Amino acid sequence: MRLTNAIQAAGTQAGLIYGGSVNSAVAVNGQTVIPAGSVAEIEVARFEKPDRSKGGGKLDVTLKNLTIAGRKYTLSSDEFEVAGAARAKKPGRFGVIGSVAGGVAHGVKDAVGVGGAAAAEMNLAADTLLSFHLTSPLTLVAP
Repeated sequence: MRLTNAIQAAGTQAGLIYGGSVNSAVAVNGQTVIPAGSVAEIEVARFEKPDRSKGGGKLDVTLKNLTIAGRKYTLSSDEFEVAGAARAKKPGRFGVIGSVAGGVAHGVKDAVGVGGAAAAEMNLAADTLLSFHLTSPLTLVAP
């Protein structure tokens, strides 16, 4: 998943929606079921401002909706987390590279997206690649 709008930690809050798009097409049995460029809505699930007493802040976003061939699908996904430097526990924690996996057309829980974000900052620039995994099945309707 690729962000189309930057998320600036200083001006965000839980519930705000940002634009995104599918970075790579998803194919099942050789047939494209989610075209690259499909429009996504990414929601700020949680935002905690950095606090000197508690350490770095936290910004969590989820994949809320995906529009495929003009049809909007509401999704349930895990959270992509960006933590301030004081909260990061493992190097490379936010550099996870996922892939858009086949099987979504069959109602199987699968990965959606590709990942990466700097742990030292809580801002996400436009064109940042994010990784999400669906937490409930997605059944697509044939066009």
